[in-house]
Amino acid sequence: MCKMSGMTEAEGLRFISPLMTLMGLAGLLATIAGMLLIPL
Repeated sequence: MCKMSGMTEAEGLRFISPLMTLMGLAGLLATIAGMLLIPL
């Protein structure tokens, strides 16, 4: 992802890693909210 956007590895670790972490947490929260709202 860093090479495709033209960033160095240091820039990628600084910007992309926290964003990927936030995306993962948002997905986890959405899954938990869906589980609580629509129990199967």
